[in-house]
Amino acid sequence: MLRSLQTGAIFAFQIHLELANEALAMAYSKKLLAQLGKPQGLLGRLILRRLNRVNEGMNSRTLELLALQNNDHILEIGFGGGALIAEILAKGRCARVAGVDISPLAVTQAQKRFRTDIAKGSVEFLQGGQSDLPYPESSFTKICCVNVIYFWTDLSSMLFEVFRVLKPEGILILSYAEGAPNKLARFPAAEVEAKLAEIGFDNMCTVDGHDIENGTYHCTSAKKPN
Repeated sequence: MLRSLQTGAIFAFQIHLELANEALAMAYSKKLLAQLGKPQGLLGRLILRRLNRVNEGMNSRTLELLALQNNDHILEIGFGGGALIAEILAKGRCARVAGVDISPLAVTQAQKRFRTDIAKGSVEFLQGGQSDLPYPESSFTKICCVNVIYFWTDLSSMLFEVFRVLKPEGILILSYAEGAPNKLARFPAAEVEAKLAEIGFDNMCTVDGHDIENGTYHCTSAKKPN
């Protein structure tokens, strides 16, 4: 009888421990997801560095699809650690480059990293990009977003904002993993293209990729009609 009680107590303790560990993991996941969406503090600095590595494959494909031209005015929404902005600037072809990010830390870090380019007037960084964009209508010829659409609280509203600040015949490149970081939401390319068409974009085209960091990902381009 005593052995049965001891066995039951041990089993109950193991269950309690497993539940506690699961709760801790969930809390950690929520904290990490919040940092991915809006890096801040010391952990945010580490996240920004990590994002540059995670996004490497998507950034390369996005840069290729942007097909930069000398008269381009480029905006990256959610530039994170600034790796793609650095590649765009290295090409030296664009008339204007800008980045917006919801994270004040990302903006501050970028302003430090690119201070020479900012002084030359080659690039600017502003906070924003969650529900609106701090630019007037028809400001950019091309806009790109890499691994950020999962963090927009209202996808339709943000896409309308993108549509607004794009020039007629401007191009949007959306790069995103099929599975969101929270492991719950999914972003099939067909559904993203349908949403873009609903907003008013046309000429949608998606190319697929795969890497260890993101699994299957998509790069969807769309055009704002004239």
